[in-house]
Amino acid sequence: MYKVESNSQKNRLYITLEDLETEDIKPILADLDTCIAKLKPGFTCLVDIRKMKFDPKKKGSEYVEIIQGALSDLGMGDVVRVVNQKDADHYLRMDEQSISLGYKAKPAYSIEEAENILDNQA
Repeated sequence: MYKVESNSQKNRLYITLEDLETEDIKPILADLDTCIAKLKPGFTCLVDIRKMKFDPKKKGSEYVEIIQGALSDLGMGDVVRVVNQKDADHYLRMDEQSISLGYKAKPAYSIEEAENILDNQA
């Protein structure tokens, strides 16, 4: 399951990722294109992965890397990932992937904390 939304006033993209399946990738990429078209280059991104079961041996991790690469290519600026505090290794694994793609996301443990981080970076 996933959800992609944008807020043009904040110039922010919102992504929620849970378990990803092969059939989710094309719709996610299409939704990203639609939402990012409403934003300006340098848009911020809030990614909620609190419910995602991240297993680097499964296809889902490859899909996350595809999504991360697309976001980087589409002009994304600052990124905050909302992670489950009990399972923060999700953040570390995804962070390794994002660093290899040329950006680093900051961690947060709630949507509110993530919003505050992004709002105060402007």
